[in-house]
Amino acid sequence: EINLKKLQTKWFHFTSMNDESFQTQKKLVDLAKRNKIKISFNPGIKKIRQGLPKMKKIINLTLLFILLVCINACAGYKPIFSSNLNFQIADYSIQGDKKLGRQIYEKIFRTSNSKKNEPESQSIIVLINSSKTREATAKSDTGKIVEYRISLNSHIVIKDYLSNDQILNQNFDYTSSYKVQDQHSETVKLENQIVKNLLNNTYQDLIIKMSESMISK
Repeated sequence: EINLKKLQTKWFHFTSMNDESFQTQKKLVDLAKRNKIKISFNPGIKKIRQGLPKMKKIINLTLLFILLVCINACAGYKPIFSSNLNFQIADYSIQGDKKLGRQIYEKIFRTSNSKKNEPESQSIIVLINSSKTREATAKSDTGKIVEYRISLNSHIVIKDYLSNDQILNQNFDYTSSYKVQDQHSETVKLENQIVKNLLNNTYQDLIIKMSESMISK
């Protein structure tokens, strides 16, 4: 049982819940409504298939709505959302692992491009410095590596293009482990999928942080 009186936050981030957990989620929605707490909502496929009536109470108060649409079970996912963010990228810089930084930037760019025809969009500067490390975490009795851990770190700074005021200065750190597969090609495929998931986590968290910083001003 959650003690609602002790909850102090500016945001709730909801994912799919069922049965008793979903009832608790609805109580949190009521709390958010009373205390003007912002909500981001990431429903799963099952909840989406149940239809709007099952989610209506949450959606009506949701500031940031994220749908994770599964392309297929192995190929990762593509985040699709609508939000009150309204910005255009006027300039950007990518340092560190440029391949990873480019992928994060392209996700942000697609978000800004979806708002290109809206008036009064805020011009921003995006600075991205990403790095990735891989380390062995387990070995067999013969000394063969059987598990790796990948860590993805991204330091992202968002500034207002006109005033140069800092909107966001945040480190995003995500880690995931995976088992070495029998076939090397399968191990490489699994590692690439892990990296994609970590990038998506970074992007989703970034958008939530940007929403909190930009919309509250």
